[in-house]
Amino acid sequence: MSELYFDHRWCAPHGIGRFATEVRQRLVGFADLPIGGSPTSPIDACTLARWLGRSGAKTFFTPGFNVPAWSKCNIVTTVHDLIHVHFRDEASVLKTAYYRYVQRPVIRRSPVTLTVSEFSRQQIIQWYGVDEDRVVVVGNGVSEDFTAEGPAAANDRPYFFYVGNAKPHKNVNALLHAFSMLSRTEDVALKLVMKPNDDLLGRVADLSIANRVEFLTGLSDSQLAALYRGASALVLPSYFEGFGLPIVEAMACGCPVIGANRTSIPEVAGKAGLLFEPDDHEQLADAMKRMLGESQERDTLVAHGTERAKEFQWAHVASKVQAALDPLIH
Repeated sequence: MSELYFDHRWCAPHGIGRFATEVRQRLVGFADLPIGGSPTSPIDACTLARWLGRSGAKTFFTPGFNVPAWSKCNIVTTVHDLIHVHFRDEASVLKTAYYRYVQRPVIRRSPVTLTVSEFSRQQIIQWYGVDEDRVVVVGNGVSEDFTAEGPAAANDRPYFFYVGNAKPHKNVNALLHAFSMLSRTEDVALKLVMKPNDDLLGRVADLSIANRVEFLTGLSDSQLAALYRGASALVLPSYFEGFGLPIVEAMACGCPVIGANRTSIPEVAGKAGLLFEPDDHEQLADAMKRMLGESQERDTLVAHGTERAKEFQWAHVASKVQAALDPLIH
């Protein structure tokens, strides 16, 4: 029986799931955790603790934020962001209590905690109260489907692109307002990869842009890549990101990036991103207009982005993860 376990329950196509899947394919020495259930279940901390206690596990590594309520083995957690700290309205009372009274004590005892950006690393050091040398940045990568080579999505008018969700910290309303301003003078469309809520649909109707806005779900990576290639730009207006994976996916596909000048976005985009103040709708509308058609500025952003994306490889991420875990294996 293995003494080293990986929480494969996180493996899925998007978000933390993509990180989990790509790292799992390359991780050496770990067995999959042989229990079911969701790692985000309210009872998972107890279920996980009971199993680890009986198994004799030496090290448990999770690519997500879940931890056992108690355990004598080494626990290595991946904290992708601290949105729950900065946006309390997005976290339930139960979830807030979990982070503060279950997860934080475990991470304070952990030999190492992984994260995906230097911005998140500094946040973790401060909020969890851990030493700097026990928080390691491993980053994120770009999957093989995301390349500039391949078909581009066709559309009857130029379109801007958003990949994410409708939570308040994503600031999608700013994108809708800026797009409505731009559409008064330009024949453009907006495609959003997300499931809209009623508030968002109401905002689209109020702004009279419903005939230019399309919501997409259930896309494969190849379909997503084609949409990046065909877009005038990806727009990420978030107030808060722990990393912002769509940034590097877009850059790898030759799509320019327009991003808010907050949290991890400038760090990840580097000089390949056109940054704006997330509450300034006019500034965003102007940035979007500058990405329409051919221009030296757009070409420069695409060239910088193509080079920048090469720095984000899953093989490198997995190597950093393995290096962080190796001292706990031997």
